[in-house]
Amino acid sequence: MGVAFAPEGLQELQDCDAIRQGCLMLARSARRSLRILTRDLEPAFYDNEAFLEAVRQVALSGHGVPVRILLVDADPVVRTGHRLVEMARLLSSLVQIRKIPEEYDVHPETYLLSDDKGYLLRCRPEEFRATAHLRDPRRVRLLGRRFEEIWALGAFHEELRRLYL
Repeated sequence: MGVAFAPEGLQELQDCDAIRQGCLMLARSARRSLRILTRDLEPAFYDNEAFLEAVRQVALSGHGVPVRILLVDADPVVRTGHRLVEMARLLSSLVQIRKIPEEYDVHPETYLLSDDKGYLLRCRPEEFRATAHLRDPRRVRLLGRRFEEIWALGAFHEELRRLYL
């Protein structure tokens, strides 16, 4: 079951598959940047081949550090592995992951921002419900300001940067 996004409309996503498809659609629409704020790099959304290929395309687009991820809890990712983390290790100057400082870990929402126009927002990450929009620069600007504030204070996850030789 796929998700057909209307170019100008707000989408209500009501299950895991719809959210996964929404993340993929937004990643594929990105030309310059992806920003992800997540609890634990939810594998159901971010650890599949189609999403990883879309991220790879953005990362290799040649625009600064095009993929940035803010992560609350690295333990599950370190323990079980995650292909997006492997990509970040291989493309460390293009895909970066930082830990969200404790003082900012009070807001439950998670989101993905595509360039300066599209977003997918989950207000309660424990539920498979989200809102998404391909073209809402105003909302992306608001979420992006919050992301940038946290990013500036975020710390690198040393255990995620390790390279195994």
